[in-house]
Amino acid sequence: MPRSASNLLTRMLSIGVVSDDASENQQPNVIPRFGGGYFFMPANLKASEMHLHNKHIDDWTSEDKAIMQEIYQECFVDFQKHIKQSETEGKIVLVKEHASFLVDNTVLSKFVFPERELEETAWTVGGSGVETRSPNNLTVLPDGFLESFFPIILIRHPALAFPSSLRVISDLKGEKSKMGQRAIMTWKWSRALYEFYWEHFSKADLPAQDVTWPIVIDADDIINHPQTVVRLYEITGLDKTKLRFEWEAATEQEMTDKERHIKVMGSSILASTGVMKDKVADNLDIDVEAEKWRAEFGDDEGVELEKLVRQAMPDYEFLKSKRMIV
Repeated sequence: MPRSASNLLTRMLSIGVVSDDASENQQPNVIPRFGGGYFFMPANLKASEMHLHNKHIDDWTSEDKAIMQEIYQECFVDFQKHIKQSETEGKIVLVKEHASFLVDNTVLSKFVFPERELEETAWTVGGSGVETRSPNNLTVLPDGFLESFFPIILIRHPALAFPSSLRVISDLKGEKSKMGQRAIMTWKWSRALYEFYWEHFSKADLPAQDVTWPIVIDADDIINHPQTVVRLYEITGLDKTKLRFEWEAATEQEMTDKERHIKVMGSSILASTGVMKDKVADNLDIDVEAEKWRAEFGDDEGVELEKLVRQAMPDYEFLKSKRMIV
């Protein structure tokens, strides 16, 4: 999910970040991709451009729906091409995606506007007409496609991730976006993916191994415990010589050349020169943080933010209890 230290993790793994790393710093057995993935970001950006993030899907026009369904399909085709190219070249398919980018818009509308009935039928990409989605699959992707992956779910304490998300939304959109806030200020989507994969792997006939799928990683662990990232290298089969805990900050010119949403979303990692130990949730008190949020965002936004953080805590604590400990 956004603001979960995913840019930090991809930088440490050297699989693609928000700055243009020299080729010698990239994983040789992973096809470079800017950002490390984000195949469905174009759909998210298009919805923002069309001002759909504040609308229930039943209020979208027929043209709105047609445009969005087409771009989701294009994103899916792009994803499939990347997989095919990786397989053809004998390379690892290791990609990053925000769970909220994958969630079916009918599911998002039901979540953000629970008081309304839903008329629109579920959206699923693929085009063959036989795609199926089980109850825990809240994404636009068919079960079969999701099941072809071995997932690593990255989580972060909501009292750190959500305020950061609100700052980004305010900076990028300049206005309140109810759909945008609620869609990313939750761990519902990550938990649903965990439940989906837990059910799948409990039935899968896998060879004996010392890894339990799906893997859950807490952002605090990749910051405080380097061995967690080392273990990911071992599991994924990446080149350990590319493991990084330090790097050069982006130059002023590099920052100037970035697209605005990249500079906003990747500001911390672009300016950093290594892992920042202050970005953890040690001894964090939500009551204390809530006072800071009201001072920073105003009473209304601060109260709503606290509400979303507290609502997300059960899902976060559940996922944290499942995390990989090295």
